[in-house]
Amino acid sequence: MTDRNLLHYFVKRNGFINNDMAELLGLTLAGYYRKLSNQVEFRPSEIKKISDKLNLTMEERDKIFFAG
Repeated sequence: MTDRNLLHYFVKRNGFINNDMAELLGLTLAGYYRKLSNQVEFRPSEIKKISDKLNLTMEERDKIFFAG
């Protein structure tokens, strides 16, 4: 389950907005929001792209995408 609030924190901290993340993943904004709301899971390749773009540590990545 994705921690939406924590992901949003890192997106904002890095100076991006949700549109940037959707574009990075090749998704519409609606598609990105479906993933944020846990209606659809992020694919491993998408998690990798986000992690690289936001310079996340493995611990930060795991807290966002693999916690609880």
